[in-house]
Amino acid sequence: THGKPIAWNITVAPKDTLRPVVWRFPIVGTVPYLGFFEEKDARRFAASAQARGFDTYIRPVAGYSTIGIASDPVYESMLDQGDARIVEVVLHEMLHGTLYLPGRSAWNESFATFVGVHGAALFFASQKGDDAGRKILEEAEQRERDEDRFGAFLAPIHEALEKLYAEPISKAEKLRRREDVFAATRRRFAEQYPGRHSIFSDPRLNNAVVASFGVYHHSAPEHDRIWKRVRGNLRRMVDLYRYAVENTDDPTGWLKQF
Repeated sequence: THGKPIAWNITVAPKDTLRPVVWRFPIVGTVPYLGFFEEKDARRFAASAQARGFDTYIRPVAGYSTIGIASDPVYESMLDQGDARIVEVVLHEMLHGTLYLPGRSAWNESFATFVGVHGAALFFASQKGDDAGRKILEEAEQRERDEDRFGAFLAPIHEALEKLYAEPISKAEKLRRREDVFAATRRRFAEQYPGRHSIFSDPRLNNAVVASFGVYHHSAPEHDRIWKRVRGNLRRMVDLYRYAVENTDDPTGWLKQF
């Protein structure tokens, strides 16, 4: 990929709701983002959406899955963040090829994120002996802790904005008051992650950003509940989810009763 991401995803959201704009495709169903292989095309699309009054967020993509339809290569863009991250991304994409629930992107992506992070830690824990292996295991376990911490950081933003947008007030008032939520989020990010720059510390923070990250993290507490219920057995957890997807009419509802 000559040092570039393999693709760019764009999330589009109205300014007064966290429900992103969705698109429908054969096989995969409804998805809350669009992918572009050329960055200029993503930015052109974003400019058009912004001109129509929407929030937008573009992010680079390291890899993607054809959900088992084709053989997915390992791209160069998946190999530039250390061994723990490589294993995490590969397991994330492999999970999509193992089970996929059409039209439920937040559920699919959050579970793939969960499996990638926990699976990387388990993978390196199984590589016995040398100092390099132990160091990578520490890195994988730290990423696991970081994901849990970020999920806890993200939850109050979702809650505050959902509560605001549900209030019976004018759109103009919602747009005014949401800036207070975004400002408080930037301050909280600076306190919890001192010296670190992120879109969550940037004035461009908007609904599309929160909705985009929510796709990958917002369902994490439910996955964590089932992870504890199966006593940290990732194989059993994946089998359980696959059974729900392939054999029940309402997989997420069935899992909530588990």
